[in-house]
Amino acid sequence: MFVFSLYNKYILLYYYSLFGYGYILYLISITIMKKAPLYCYFFLIVVLSFLLLIDKTQAENVYTIMGIVSNEEGDPIEGATVLADDFEAVTDSGGTFRFDGLPGGFYELTASAHGYITTTEEIHIDDEVPVNITVAITMVLAECPDMLEAKATSLTAPLSEITLPKNDSTEIVITVTDDTGCPVEGVKCKRLLSSSNNRYIDVTPRSGKSDEDGQVIFTITAKEEKESTKVKFKTKGLEDALTVIVTVVKQG
Repeated sequence: MFVFSLYNKYILLYYYSLFGYGYILYLISITIMKKAPLYCYFFLIVVLSFLLLIDKTQAENVYTIMGIVSNEEGDPIEGATVLADDFEAVTDSGGTFRFDGLPGGFYELTASAHGYITTTEEIHIDDEVPVNITVAITMVLAECPDMLEAKATSLTAPLSEITLPKNDSTEIVITVTDDTGCPVEGVKCKRLLSSSNNRYIDVTPRSGKSDEDGQVIFTITAKEEKESTKVKFKTKGLEDALTVIVTVVKQG
């Protein structure tokens, strides 16, 4: 038998604090070890050390994805946006991007840039490969076709719901794109606002043509307090209109 010293207690408390098993396990160990022979104490320390090593290895099991976004001629594209699930990066002057600290698993990388067709690559990081591995990937973006000749297939807005204080105004940007995600220029987009909804909000202009970025800017002005006032945006050739809900609240 051995004397369970204060030093022994601090060692156990240190190990258990590392694992987060809590004070209860600490008290249980004290009770057991007061009645156990010395070799049991050393055996417990060895087991805890082994568990600590496993826990530390798992905590470091992260990975890095880095790559280059270029055009079809091999020139790097600066300012391209690359998404890896919920992670986002923007390419530098060399077209490079980097994601650090990613757990293992499947990732869908999506690269997009103005004037180029959005492209997607799938990548799998095996959990069993060495930690801190770097995965290199090259994503090639094809240039968008002539924006004046492209066909509009989609209307998008940054927000589907807007809250405005009475008498305030805000701009909303409607973007016209084709089926590749490229902007379409020169498309007429008009707003649809019923007479009943026009009592609460005003949307100007009535219509506008998309610019080189495929964008049409409208201004929404709040007139009277009202919840869930609808304004729709539509362009020729698209069956469905884009709906934006505006809630007008009391000023101040």
